[in-house]
Amino acid sequence: MSIVASYLTLSSAARSPPITSSTTLASLTYNLLGGPGSHLAGPAKCNGIKHTEMERVVPLSTGWYVNGSLCGRKIRITSGAISVVAKIVDECNSACGCRSLLAPPCGNNVIEATKAVFRAILLVPIGSVSVHW
Repeated sequence: MSIVASYLTLSSAARSPPITSSTTLASLTYNLLGGPGSHLAGPAKCNGIKHTEMERVVPLSTGWYVNGSLCGRKIRITSGAISVVAKIVDECNSACGCRSLLAPPCGNNVIEATKAVFRAILLVPIGSVSVHW
């Protein structure tokens, strides 16, 4: 199934804004690994590895994750003049969250960050910040 066909089968709640070359707007969020709301607490969907806070890895909202078609790709996340490169390893489920991790659904424009990714953009890993990728 193509990326476009996969996107069209998603519910409207799970659809993310279209990906545009390095100008796709997103909300970079930080949830402590293993903490409430973190989609990175268990093994990642892309590779089955449980990642650490020190790795520059991210889950994407369901609509951008597109059934894993972007797994393993590196993306540049930018806020103002600061950029960081991170690898896509998981989905931040926009439709139903992750019941086994007690994580609620994330927004349809979310990149969830590890501490390493978030600290490269902001000094204090807390909350969320507007970025583009």
